[in-house]
Amino acid sequence: MRIPATWLASMVVILGGAMAVAPAIAQTTTTTTTTVEKTITAPNAPPAMRVETVPPAPNATEYWKPGHWNWNGADWVWISGAYEVLPVHMVAWVPGHWDPQPAGGFIWVDGHWR
Repeated sequence: MRIPATWLASMVVILGGAMAVAPAIAQTTTTTTTTVEKTITAPNAPPAMRVETVPPAPNATEYWKPGHWNWNGADWVWISGAYEVLPVHMVAWVPGHWDPQPAGGFIWVDGHWR
């Protein structure tokens, strides 16, 4: 009788009155992460920033990430601010902003932790 290899990892084999555990089969898992950066270009400057009422922080490990205007390809859409968990203590949030381009238009520079 042939025993599938996947069973060997957990099967106990009795040999001559003694018990032995069959060797585990090595398995390898490869994970690949791809980061795709998308450049958002708008034809004109965004509207003036909205004034947001910042609610109390849920706890001391969260920071308010302010809202900003986003260009969806046809119009400006407001993305509301939200609390975000600090990735590391003692870091600062650098807000995203729209950067005017010499040839015209504006490119979004995403906010990031520093």
